[in-house]
Amino acid sequence: MKSFERRLRAIGAAIPDILLPAPEVDPKKWAVIACDQYTSDPSYWERVAVTVGDAPSTLHVIYPEVYLGEHGGDVRIDSIHAAMRSYLEKGILIEAGPGILTTKRTYGDGTSRRGVLIALDLEAYDFSKGSASLIRATEATILDRLPPRIAIRKRAPLELPHILVLIDDPAETVIEPFAASAEGTLPVYDTDLMSNGGHLTGYLGTEPSAIEGFTAALERLADPRSFLSRYGSGNVLLFAVGDGNHSLATAKSIWERKKGALTESERYAHPARFAMVEIVNIHDPGLKFHGIHRIFGGLDAGRFAELVEERYPAGARRAIPPGRIAEVFDRYEGSGREIGWRTGGDAGLITLDAECGDLPAVEAQRLLSAVVSAFPGAEVDFVHGAESASELGSGPDSAAVFLPPLMKSEFFSTIIKRGILPQKAFSMGEADEKRFYFECRRIVPDGPLKTESRA
Repeated sequence: MKSFERRLRAIGAAIPDILLPAPEVDPKKWAVIACDQYTSDPSYWERVAVTVGDAPSTLHVIYPEVYLGEHGGDVRIDSIHAAMRSYLEKGILIEAGPGILTTKRTYGDGTSRRGVLIALDLEAYDFSKGSASLIRATEATILDRLPPRIAIRKRAPLELPHILVLIDDPAETVIEPFAASAEGTLPVYDTDLMSNGGHLTGYLGTEPSAIEGFTAALERLADPRSFLSRYGSGNVLLFAVGDGNHSLATAKSIWERKKGALTESERYAHPARFAMVEIVNIHDPGLKFHGIHRIFGGLDAGRFAELVEERYPAGARRAIPPGRIAEVFDRYEGSGREIGWRTGGDAGLITLDAECGDLPAVEAQRLLSAVVSAFPGAEVDFVHGAESASELGSGPDSAAVFLPPLMKSEFFSTIIKRGILPQKAFSMGEADEKRFYFECRRIVPDGPLKTESRA
């Protein structure tokens, strides 16, 4: 084992053995968006299926969550496993070669963000409340969401990452120098993405000095003394899960079940001990944080407004026309301590510094609980996009609550001080900006791979 490999293991990371689609595979049909997107829009996934057809695609090896609960789930899971085995056996997937893969995702507006694919050691990850582990969840894990994911992963020979994990590196010492070095080489993939997904390029960084520099920079972020001086805590949080928390929790659950039957040496190297993720610097200008808004249906809008006034007498009503409240949160430039709300005939802005001094996501959860208690038949949904939330909250029996984005500069310190946030506390990017599946990794012990490496 090389020096940098041992050092990465000491901070909960490893270099994954990445598999990529063979050159003859159409990359635009191969790459599809994360399975937990467009869960209320089956027409999106129907269009994807038409675009892909029978071509090799990650669509055939994931379970779009829009279909969870439908009849035939076991058959779909069996089909996923069969497609994974077929892709391995028929040479659809080939080895990327030794090195660390960096990604450049360009969005429709021309902005871009960079990331690096690594494997995280699940022994260094704990998603439970109050965790002080090196790798931590940032939002509450809903255990009821794990069983279908576990059913897929426990017999799957492959994993496909849609997990985005954040590091707090304001000086841009880890990802940015390594990406700059890798981008001087020919890309290993370079493709437009379907359905307004933008563009995706991957580079394989193989320069030993760049890998050593990447490792050393991560070590500096994980140094306990430096961490204590930055955050006032001795429990280092190096990797914070941004997107895909339930997928990483699934991998952890499978590993906990599996490791008891393994010897110590087997546990150390077993591929199921790891999960491949993309790490992103939270300070990357292309990484966009958005609030996730709450929509209520099946209630009396007038009574909802009265409830809000009772809870927040100093800030429930302001001179904001209902049709303008979305503008406030669409391009939010406030303090980050406000909640907006609207019905068909009224709107308001609540400043939490004066009212309760808590985070908007926490207070929004309390307000949600109060609404559900006051209106037992109310329906609750979570919506990206202030305009959509405003439209859905404008009916006579509906209402909307708006959240600002979390402040990047305060994100890590908030997690360290408060622990995990409530469900749907934030979103990283709009739906079509979420991660697309492209790379794969074995999660069973290696067998022969019936194709040559790209290297």
